[in-house]
Amino acid sequence: MNFVSLLRRNPRTLGFGFLHALASSAGQTFVIALFLPDIKGSFGLGDAEVASLYAAATVASAAVLWTAGRWIDRVDLLRYSFMSGLFLALACFFTASVTLVPLLAIGFFALRLGGQGLLTHVTVTAVARYFSKDRG
Repeated sequence: MNFVSLLRRNPRTLGFGFLHALASSAGQTFVIALFLPDIKGSFGLGDAEVASLYAAATVASAAVLWTAGRWIDRVDLLRYSFMSGLFLALACFFTASVTLVPLLAIGFFALRLGGQGLLTHVTVTAVARYFSKDRG
């Protein structure tokens, strides 16, 4: 099977996965990386301080993903997807409105968990779950 026939046979599943992969970038690329100079300036943080907050948030979100990720097998996939997207949207609004460094750390954690964690998890799980034929 070539790529074009794969797209023709499974447009909904691949589209679902692609949109989640695209949306997962909001957790890291768009909200944090693009606004990093403004974040550093607003909080008076240096590169090392922001990197430390970001690293701690990444490790903490990875630890929480072990628990939050298993709900994808117990909840309807669309509901899980919606809740993950809503969580990411709330994390974006929260991070944009914080004024204290400890709250910024919580915002980073929520962005990492929602974007790169949960939405990426939905992407790979949904595509893997619904491809029983022609996997690989």
